[in-house]
Amino acid sequence: MQDLSQFTDALLSAATSEGAEAADAIATEGRSLSIDVRDGELEQAERAEGVEIGLRVLIGKRQACVSASDTSADTIQALAERAVAMAKIAPEDPHIGLADPDQLAQETDAASLDLIEHGDEPEPVALQEMAARTEATALAHEGISQVQAATAAFSRTAMHLSATNGFSAGYERSSHGLYCVAITGSGTDMERDYFGESRIYRADLLTPEEIGNIAAERTLQRAGAR
Repeated sequence: MQDLSQFTDALLSAATSEGAEAADAIATEGRSLSIDVRDGELEQAERAEGVEIGLRVLIGKRQACVSASDTSADTIQALAERAVAMAKIAPEDPHIGLADPDQLAQETDAASLDLIEHGDEPEPVALQEMAARTEATALAHEGISQVQAATAAFSRTAMHLSATNGFSAGYERSSHGLYCVAITGSGTDMERDYFGESRIYRADLLTPEEIGNIAAERTLQRAGAR
C-alpha cells in the first residue's frame, strides 16, 4: 500500500495556499478480489483497486467538501481551489470546526487493534476453490435445488486522515469473506436463504463446508416454517 499521508499533506498545503483558514483531508486506498461460482464453474471474477482523496475546507463558519480519484499534483491544487471557492459562498453553520489541538488523541498507532493480516493476498484460483466447495456442500443437502451464488472474496483497505490542527493518523484493514445463497423448491414454492461471514484473518473464517451447511440448513428451515 502507498504512503497515503503524502496525499493528505499535499491537500492541506494546497488548501491553505488557496486561502482556507482550516482544513482536513482524507486519502483511502483499496484492493478487492471477488470470485463467484455457479454449477461448479467460474461465474464471475471481479478485481478493483485505486486511491481516492477528499478535502474539506473551512472559512469562518462556512465549509465545502470535494473529492477525486486522481492524485496528481494538478488535480490536488484544482480541488483546493474549487473547495475554497465553494466555501466562500456556502451558508454559515455555527457548529462546524476542527477540534482544538489539546483535544486530539495522543495515541494514534492502530497496530494494537490488530486490523490487518500481513502477507500476500490469496490467488484467484484459491478463492474459486473455496467458493466451489461451499456450493457443493450446500447442494449435497436433500431439498436444495440450486445455489444462486457462492462467493469468496478478499479485500485490503487503508486510510489516512490529516488536519490543519495537527492531527495525522491512519490504519489498514484486511477482510476475507465467504458467502452462499441456497434455494429450495421451484416456482411459487421456492424459498431461499443465505449465510456468510467475513474475518480479518483467513484462519478465523469458517470453512467452506461450514458456510455451505449453514446456508442450506437455513433455507430448508425457512421452507419448513412455510
